[in-house]
Amino acid sequence: MLTKKLTLITREHALKTALIENENFISYQELLLQAENIAKHFTQHGLTNKCIALHLSNSYELVLCYLACFLSGAIAVPINENLTTTEIKYIVESTQAKCIITHKALLEKIYPIPVSSKQIYVVNNSSHNNAEVNSFTELLKPSTTTLPVVGDKNPAMILFTSGSTGKPKGVVHSHATFLAICESMADACDINIDDCFLVTEPITNVSGCSHIFLTLIQAAQAIINPPLNTLNEFRNSLIKHKPTHICVMGKGNYDIINSPELSKDDFASVRYNLTGGDKITKDLLKSFQAKTGIMMRQSYGMSECLLITMNKSTAEQHLGSIGTICKKTSIKIIDDNNQPVALDKAGHLYVKGPHVMLGYWQDPETTTTSLIDGWLKTGDIVKVDQEGYYWFVGRSKNIIIRDGDNISPYEVEEVLAQHPAVNVVAVVAQNHPTEGQVPVAFVELKKTQQNISNEELIAFSKQFLEENKIPVAITIVKKLPRTANGKLARNKLTIKR
Repeated sequence: MLTKKLTLITREHALKTALIENENFISYQELLLQAENIAKHFTQHGLTNKCIALHLSNSYELVLCYLACFLSGAIAVPINENLTTTEIKYIVESTQAKCIITHKALLEKIYPIPVSSKQIYVVNNSSHNNAEVNSFTELLKPSTTTLPVVGDKNPAMILFTSGSTGKPKGVVHSHATFLAICESMADACDINIDDCFLVTEPITNVSGCSHIFLTLIQAAQAIINPPLNTLNEFRNSLIKHKPTHICVMGKGNYDIINSPELSKDDFASVRYNLTGGDKITKDLLKSFQAKTGIMMRQSYGMSECLLITMNKSTAEQHLGSIGTICKKTSIKIIDDNNQPVALDKAGHLYVKGPHVMLGYWQDPETTTTSLIDGWLKTGDIVKVDQEGYYWFVGRSKNIIIRDGDNISPYEVEEVLAQHPAVNVVAVVAQNHPTEGQVPVAFVELKKTQQNISNEELIAFSKQFLEENKIPVAITIVKKLPRTANGKLARNKLTIKR
């Protein structure tokens, strides 16, 4: 279990800094002691094997609550701070959460949700006079309660997907599968005891959460930073704490490239940027390295299983690949008839390993269709080349079928992204009366390039794409929609008639 590993590390490195938040340096000893205090309160209040909703922004308190859940046998249910009250209510009711922990600034979203008054705890609540909630400091008080024995196979957390294609699903990880995630990530990221990871991804999702704990199980340091809504704190952390590792995904990478404040000097201590999530274009990879002086290590994984592949290569022929298989991970690529595909041929990706989820929360039907004989059906289309490098082709549901031909939207996006005026692009399918589906594109322009027309962009794409892959329409938008986790919300993109 992760907590057992952390206990052993604390014995050897008790006074070493584990976490940095603003001006606070928290040692391994302090971290574990405070987490144990909270865990004892959870146990005392009968929360073992019950769900606890963690509606918190990136903070030390959020890390403490994760650990306290792990130690007490409670099930952590992290909730992104950007979700609406309706979305939060769905998660709380789905999991029958018996306790909610939130920040004072987020409390208004919680009020409409029925939860026992004694089971709501609020961070930074010292000046709040509402008798219906409790101060988080109450949980930090020492307790003599004995912690339970928690099994490796017990559920440790439920991670709700962003819901970009419908109602979010609750991905259940046990203590064993989550530890396997952290170990896989630590190995793929080459983290050692002397490293420092600047965590900017929301710690309420699988990537940000694993970045914290992969660092802790290696006796390294993690810097808790807000998500990259602004770059000021990010730049300050780069300069002041000199991290060796960063992880920036999606929109954040474009913000860095376009930022006049950031320079190569700011990234002098960083070895690389771990990235993934959305499809990463070659243009983005090259532009990021030109701006920062460091490479992006493209990785592939999902809430159901992290990490699956990682690209550590610096070779030009591997640029844009999602990399090679991570340790203890098995992969198979099959066609529509469940037969293995040849090299360089695209097919459906299945994965197996100790880091695959237990299943979906209270959804046996979806679990059965997604986990087949221990293999996770990812829903993604990939191919592998002669050197063992994997290439992401697209989500099965996003593939555009035009006159019987399969078109990857990412191939079209790769071309349009090369235009100097384009900041971000998303290509989706539009139904067509005779051709089945046709590709249409939505483009977000760079701030300095606002005079380009959609006709010019279509003409540009004609230079590089086969006729059937050329978008039939391009819509220029001020800002592309994204999910709470920062991924492009393709389901919200439709052509207005």
